[in-house]
Amino acid sequence: MAALEKALFAEGAVMKRVVPPIRSIAVKPGAEACYQSFEEMQKDAEKIGILEAAFRYENSLSGSSRERVMQEALFELEVEEISTARGLKGDNDLIAGFASGSDARMIEELGASGRSIVGPVFNKAMAGAVAMAEISASAGRIVASPTSGSAGTLPGTLFAVAERYASSREKQAEAYIVSALIGCLMSKECMFTGSGGGCMGEVGCAASMAAAGACYLAGGTPRQIVNAAAIALKNTFGLTCDPATPAVEVPCIKRNAMGAAVALMGAELALAGVESVIPMDDVIVAFRNIQDQLPVCMRAGANGGLPITKTGRKLQEEWNEMLSRMVRAEKK
Repeated sequence: MAALEKALFAEGAVMKRVVPPIRSIAVKPGAEACYQSFEEMQKDAEKIGILEAAFRYENSLSGSSRERVMQEALFELEVEEISTARGLKGDNDLIAGFASGSDARMIEELGASGRSIVGPVFNKAMAGAVAMAEISASAGRIVASPTSGSAGTLPGTLFAVAERYASSREKQAEAYIVSALIGCLMSKECMFTGSGGGCMGEVGCAASMAAAGACYLAGGTPRQIVNAAAIALKNTFGLTCDPATPAVEVPCIKRNAMGAAVALMGAELALAGVESVIPMDDVIVAFRNIQDQLPVCMRAGANGGLPITKTGRKLQEEWNEMLSRMVRAEKK
């Protein structure tokens, strides 16, 4: 892990406008997914297990073996572990610096103090979610799940739940694979980007994926796992994307903590036997319908929500001045 950590946080790293995936499993030309709906996937998963269904789904698209998919999941898990640990140390150098860069550390310290209202699992999930979000906002190495702006919700949730159940690394990697299956099936209709469909597309989908992964770690059935995803997703409907500035910091970092909270709620309800009256495939239809109707100003626009407040305008001015200084410095 030391060698990978050195590579992830090497001095002299540069930011680029376009960064292709460092690693990827390519989809075969003309390949068609073996599942076209959650209903279809769940029926198969109830026979063979949801992990096997995830492997089957990936193989139908890329031809990758179980071993190859597990290898990739274990690598991504290691990246997430390193970046989360770095984020929890605090003093993260956020690109704009509009948030403290140490919020994750403060949340973790509250949990360690014994004064936490919500208990260790909830506290750890929120601290981990914020830690990864702070790393993302510092241009650090993250796994977009499904986006960089929502990159903290999934690992924050899964690491906390894995600790609760003393899950092995292999089990944690399996949870990532199950979460990815949920995300892939959602992607057929849902827009993940905040600019495309609001933060319900970023943190909302991340919460749904995390709820499914958490439920898997807790021993949930395929039915419970899909219900966890549906319950979490329904409870993010209408979530706006209204960052105070283009820097993905305010309120984006803290929204990852909200996503972890919603994920835990979805998993907890599903494990208790609570079911979504609206099946997941219909939830997604409704989800996309709301995304399509969101006002443009609520899709990462600067003319609605937080940006139009007195504080939002002040931060925007500071951001513009920051960009001007950078341009002047480059011209010298």
